Amino acid sequence: ALPHPVSLELETEKASAAERPLVILFSLQGCPYCEVVRRNYLITMHAAGGHVVQLEMRKQLAVIGFLGETTTHEALGRALKIKVAPTVVFAGAKGVELAPRISGVPLLDFYGAYLDERIAYATAQLRGNRGRSNLT
Repeated sequence: ALPHPVSLELETEKASAAERPLVILFSLQGCPYCEVVRRNYLITMHAAGGHVVQLEMRKQLAVIGFLGETTTHEALGRALKIKVAPTVVFAGAKGVELAPRISGVPLLDFYGAYLDERIAYATAQLRGNRGRSNLT
């Protein structure tokens, strides 16, 4: 399982200090695609020291938001206009999205490559360098 954050503000600060994005999985209980993304990609990334957390789209679990406000997983998903599960967001300080989201599971065979490319792009954004990626 991936951890549920207590504070996204604190998690993004820790990730940014390491010059890495905070990778956030927005998931739904019972979603088979969420499980594939979690098990095949994000749990491994988390175990290797990556900054990865999970938010439950339809749960009223409390969390401190990106700006220190008290909110819930569900409210945060609504505020960010998350409509598809799974959605993976790459966040920096104050919740700034550093790379395009991955919504759903576009071509499972290439999911790892999409994830790696967006993490590299987000990392370059944190370092103040857009790099050579053609992501927008």
